Amino acid sequence: MAVTASLRTFFAFLAVLAATAAAAARPLDDVVDSGMLRVAMYRDFFPFSYEDGGKLRGIDVEIAEGIAKSLGVKLDPFLIFSGETLDSDLRLSLSRGDLAGSKLADLMLHVPHDKQLEQRDELIFLTAPYLEEQLSLVFDRAAIANLDDPTVIAEKGAVVEVATGGDYLLMMMDEGRYRDRLLHYPTFDQAIGAFLKGEAPVFAGDRSLIEGAIHRAGRSPDTVGIVSPQETEWMPLKWTVGGAVKTDSRDLAYAVNDALASMRETGELQRIFAGYGVTYVPPPGY
Repeated sequence: MAVTASLRTFFAFLAVLAATAAAAARPLDDVVDSGMLRVAMYRDFFPFSYEDGGKLRGIDVEIAEGIAKSLGVKLDPFLIFSGETLDSDLRLSLSRGDLAGSKLADLMLHVPHDKQLEQRDELIFLTAPYLEEQLSLVFDRAAIANLDDPTVIAEKGAVVEVATGGDYLLMMMDEGRYRDRLLHYPTFDQAIGAFLKGEAPVFAGDRSLIEGAIHRAGRSPDTVGIVSPQETEWMPLKWTVGGAVKTDSRDLAYAVNDALASMRETGELQRIFAGYGVTYVPPPGY
């Protein structure tokens, strides 16, 4: 008897469920017993996670290695592309996976901590944060003495990556005064590259990404200045970054927290960030 289309769809659905269940994120005991910690990190995300000469490097990579060492297991990196939303990245990496049944991670790093995130996705549980990030303005000291008065942007111009916090900040700042003076680029690398080439003497973006790019370019930090814009009522300029696990892996999250606390106390976190030219800013209260 021929199998109907509806039955074929049903069987395919069961297969997806089975594959997803087999690849599900695991509690701490299962991770330790397996000898492997699967950690999701963003692909091509310098200075946090990127490939260099066929080897995976970056701040988040070294943090993941430290966590795995603390648990007495090996690191199994799981690289993902950044999706349209953080929620979709978490679903793909931790809670649901893809239709092909690709393996899920035990832990995802570089998750911006949102108070409503766990409410939106009940399958996710956040670890303690390990970094405070902030939107910053970097300026070329050869072109601008200082950026105490941001109205200099109206005269000199600025570079931004399109559709980012830095873009939105300068588009809205001072009632939109600088909109016509912004040079937009589709990627961070292109935008910071334009700044470093002198196409405009100001760039707006995440501080850690800016510092990492300046360090990679071999540019002396003395030749640039980095300032934090004044707080606004219409967008956050600071946020914390941490990790996430599946909600049934809370014991793993607590073990990750202990590992991060130890790395912070021993100065290991500070050393990791400094190795990439990035200032380590601990989250408030840590």
